[in-house]
Amino acid sequence: MYLMHIRKSVLASLMYLVYLLLALQPATAAESDPHKDLRDIYACEECHLGKPRGRPGPVYSGRKGALIRSDITKPCTRCHKYGDRSHPTDIKPKGHVPPDLPLINNMITCATCHYPHMPAESTQQYIPSGLLSNLFSSGSSHKTYFLRRTNVNGEMCKACHK
Repeated sequence: MYLMHIRKSVLASLMYLVYLLLALQPATAAESDPHKDLRDIYACEECHLGKPRGRPGPVYSGRKGALIRSDITKPCTRCHKYGDRSHPTDIKPKGHVPPDLPLINNMITCATCHYPHMPAESTQQYIPSGLLSNLFSSGSSHKTYFLRRTNVNGEMCKACHK
């Protein structure tokens, strides 16, 4: 009777361990991309003034013609809340901002640093990773957080902040 109880406990523990391992697996790019709807050709006007002339590229090219709404922060803040790691938006920059980090009406917005048309994952690291993210990562793909530049060593921040 005692051995049967131990077997059930061991089996339950193993099943729980398998469940944990499956639950902690990194999501695939499709599952981890809550922004996929923003790349829907029928949802362009969520962020743009009218329909852009063509499909967006995976990398920001600086092309004109896909004018961004002046209230571009609004769709972002429906889901994203400002916190300790958020850069202030809808403000005028105090210094030079490189052309690949576009301003909207001369203001810093979410779209200044983030480009939702780019892939959600990359073989290149975009932000510093800690021990836990390394443990649960496949090692071959990294979230981009839709950053226009990598920021592993503060490159994004240093573009404007010396």
